[in-house]
Formats: sequence, C-alpha cells, structure tokens
Amino acid sequence: MALNTGARVSEILDLRHSDILPNQKRLHISTIYASDQRKSMERTKSKKSRWVGMNDNLIMEYHQHMKTSHYNRADDLLICDNNGKHIQRNAIYNQHVRVCKKAELKRIRLHDLRHTFASHWVMNGGSLEDLKEVLGHSTIAMTQKYAHLSPDHLALKANTVSFV
Repeated sequence: MALNTGARVSEILDLRHSDILPNQKRLHISTIYASDQRKSMERTKSKKSRWVGMNDNLIMEYHQHMKTSHYNRADDLLICDNNGKHIQRNAIYNQHVRVCKKAELKRIRLHDLRHTFASHWVMNGGSLEDLKEVLGHSTIAMTQKYAHLSPDHLALKANTVSFV
C-alpha cells in the first residue's frame, strides 16, 4: 500500500474499511496510529486529512483482502492482527526485513517506499503540486526532497529540449 499510494506507515496502520472507496478509486487518510503510544490520533502528520487515489492493482488487492479478512466491517481496521487490533509498527518493520532478506534484496526502509512512489509519480508525468497534496506535505520544498529522479530517467529526458 505504501508503494502504491505514498502513504506513511502510521497512516496505513490506522486505515479503516470506511476510508476505502474502491468504486471511486480513492481512500481517505485522516488519522494515524501512534505505535509508541498505542493509540489512534485524530490527525495526520501535516494535521490535515487528504484523499489519495487508488490504482487498479491496489483496488484488486483490496477486493482480495476483503474476501479473506474476518474483519471487514466499515469500522474495522484494514490491516490488523488476528484479533482485529492494531499491528505494531515494529512488527511491520520486522516482517519487511524478513521479506527483503528472503528475496535477497538490499534492505531498504519502509519509508523509502514513499520516496519510490514520489519518484515514479514525477517520472511518469505527475506534477509536483499534485504530489504535494497526495503526500500531505505542507510545502513544495518538502515534496521536492521526495521526488528523486533516476539517472536513467534523466538520460531519457535529455532530448526534451534540444537546440541546433
């Protein structure tokens, strides 16, 4: 979900089914789960709620999740433990490390998925102004820190402007 939406882990951990609107291809981020305090916070990091688009792959995964989850009422957490309670952030991180190791991938931070989303957004033609809203940043300067362009992308764009 982080890779397909750019959402923060704390935001994903507090999503409820009522926040997901697959028919409208969007989800609503308005709260975070503070693992250190073990409670939901009625705010996001930027202190404002936002709507984020859902791509077709994420919608497909959501529908699959709905078929297998025992917790799929509107007020249930989207991602939860076997008792329908919040999963702790460190459990997500530990699982991420295990998956990276098993797949023989270089270990990356979960937050790097947010940066990857931002970079691909821009490389695929998305604007920085729209990305700022999607990521929930207060300033365009912060968004620019996230939108790293790959060297290959920069090479492909070399002829965008060419004078003789």
